[in-house]
Amino acid sequence: MLLWIRGFPDFCQCPLSKAFPLGLVLTGTTTTILADGSQSFKLTALGKVVVGEQTEVGLILLNTGSSDILIGMEFLKIFHKTLLISSEGFVLIENELIAEIVRNAKEKEKASSPDQPPPPPAK
Repeated sequence: MLLWIRGFPDFCQCPLSKAFPLGLVLTGTTTTILADGSQSFKLTALGKVVVGEQTEVGLILLNTGSSDILIGMEFLKIFHKTLLISSEGFVLIENELIAEIVRNAKEKEKASSPDQPPPPPAK
């Protein structure tokens, strides 16, 4: 299962049990601060992640307490993606497409709003 956790700033987190079959090589350790303020010590590995035809390398935290793979904000930043979640499911969308949708919506809103008189000059 793949999950995205809001506020998870890192690239990716993977169960330690899946790290070795994936060929991840340990690179060190780190400490993370959990939402409740407690500390969690993690092993780290450098790993390659592929999304479509794009491959990126990032630091992967290895977790002993979960069987889920987590993607974080750094993952979205590196891949230039936006995660859209709805009751129908989720999808990763290119940031460029999101920017285009926003531009088009603003232009449509501007074109449909009545002309406003200019604001009075400042005194």
